[in-house]
Parts: sequence; C-alpha cells; structure tokens
Amino acid sequence: MNELPIPQCILDAVRQNFGFMFDRGYEIVSSHSGADRDINGWEIELQKQDLLFLINKERGVTNYYFSLSSGSNYRNINGILYLLTDKKRYFAFMQSTYDMRKYAELIHRYIDTIESYYKEYSKHTKDLNAAEKEFNNASIFSPKSLLYVLISCIILYFVFRLIF
Repeated sequence: MNELPIPQCILDAVRQNFGFMFDRGYEIVSSHSGADRDINGWEIELQKQDLLFLINKERGVTNYYFSLSSGSNYRNINGILYLLTDKKRYFAFMQSTYDMRKYAELIHRYIDTIESYYKEYSKHTKDLNAAEKEFNNASIFSPKSLLYVLISCIILYFVFRLIF
C-alpha cells in the first residue's frame, strides 16, 4: 500500500479533540494515509504504555479502537461505549453524529473505565464480547435504525426530485 503523510489539519484536530489522552500520557506512534484504499482515508495510532488507541477513517466513516500494545486484538469502541452508556441514548448519539469532538467527549467521560477494561483484558474479555455482540445485534435489527434509514432515503428521494 502507498502510505502518505496525514495532513497537518487532521493531526491538529486529533490533538485538539483528544488532548485529554495526551495529558494521560498517550503519544502518536504512527500516522499515515493510504492512497490505495481511500483517497480521504487515514489512520492515527496513539500509545500509552501497554494500551493502543487507533483512529481510522475510511470511506468517510471514522472508527475508534482500543487494544493492548500487541495490537493484535483491536476492538471497536462502540461495544464498550454501548455497555457503559444508556443503550438507547448511544444509538441516538451514533445516528446524530460522526463528529470527532463528540466521540472524544464521550470517550473522555468513560476513559478510566475503558482503560481498566483493556488493562485487565483477560478478566473482561467475556463482557467485551457480550457488549459487542449485543451492540451489533441491536444496531443491525433496531427498528429505530431502520426507520432512520428509511426516513433519510425518503428525504433524499424528494430532494433529488426537486433538483432534477
């Protein structure tokens, strides 16, 4: 894969929004943009001792992952945030934003718990697996999610009809 440097504005946005992580001892250990994958795709990896935090943007969607420093078992943060927050509110939050700042605020609110889950990964593996499974099942079959998609499609249909 052809790797390119990440634009400074993205690095600045990560430093600004996730400043609390830098205050906790995280450092950027890698950052690159992959021209072969997605012209707008990029990846930034932060590390603090034995924890890794990955921010990955691909095809217009930004995802957030945690792992132990081996990096072999990155887990999307959605499962643990779903576990820690009011589940219905988390879906409403996800459907309303892809804003890095809002995700950073939510992660900041639960960072102590998130770090403890990953530091004691083997102790919490079952909980993390269950949370991810519940999150995935709920997000795929959630009537509100399907309704949201349906309403969005109807709105787009009428907008395009008006334009064309």
